[in-house]
Order: sequence, then structure tokens, then C-alpha cells
Amino acid sequence: MTCKAKVANGVVLLPPGVHLPDGTEVELRLPKPAARPSRLGNRLLRFAGVMKGLPPDFAENHDHYVHGTPKRPTPAKQPDFLARAKAVWGSRPQGKPLSALVAKAR
Repeated sequence: MTCKAKVANGVVLLPPGVHLPDGTEVELRLPKPAARPSRLGNRLLRFAGVMKGLPPDFAENHDHYVHGTPKRPTPAKQPDFLARAKAVWGSRPQGKPLSALVAKAR
């Protein structure tokens, strides 16, 4: 015989009309827990790299390509201060190193 029952406070409650004598041995088959849905990002990863022939800046400017909005400006590159200083004063400027000047001032 099989039947469905519910558990309340750790006690198995049988449906109405089902009576078992005390001491009856029963076998419980617990349903497998439902599979937890994966995160959206993990589900979308299977589509990564599927589309071919897209512009290299599609990720940053997809609104431009899909909706026609203006492209986002590319960020300005960080200036190379060391290269600029070497261009102005050479690789070994004359005078004492700054560390020597600071140590003398203390």
C-alpha cells in the first residue's frame, strides 16, 4: 500500500481513513529536493562567443548598435609622465637626486 502523508512537528500525519496499528514498520521514500535554478549569469554564459562578426567594441557600445544612441567616448589614456620627463631632461638630469635634497633639508 502507498499513500502520501505530511509531516508536522516531526510527526508523520496520515491522511484521513488510513489507520496503522502501533508498531507497524513503514518505509519512507523521500522525494529528491528540487534542483536549485542556476544563476542567470551562469545560464547566459552558454551564449558567450556565439555571435560572430560583431564589432570589437560591441560590449561597450551595444546601445549604439542596437538602439542608435551615440557611442560612449573612449577614456583618455594616462599620460606617461616618466617618458615626458626623460624627453625634456634626458635620462640622467643634472643635479642631486630629490631624496638627497629632502634628507639635507631635515
